[in-house]
Amino acid sequence: MQSRQKKFRRSFLVQKGENFIPVSATDFAFFFIRNGVVKGVIKDDLMFHLDEKLEDLEKDLDPDLFFRANRQFIVQRSSIESLQSYFGGRLIVKVKP
Repeated sequence: MQSRQKKFRRSFLVQKGENFIPVSATDFAFFFIRNGVVKGVIKDDLMFHLDEKLEDLEKDLDPDLFFRANRQFIVQRSSIESLQSYFGGRLIVKVKP
């Protein structure tokens, strides 16, 4: 029996002005939801609107590269700049950008 490995999402088609451009999944530093809208921030500090649910993104992204920090954020591990202790066993995660 041959096991199938899950293929994770490698790129997104995002709108920039009047055009749509492909952006590699690894270019995104983090994804977040605000007021019901999911946005992705790339390492150049540009933000793009995504027409997907954060839960669906979590399933589509490689867990070796991305993790769900909380209900509002999915963070790429390599974009973490530092971690700080916070009250109640919580952490403050500083990402770049």
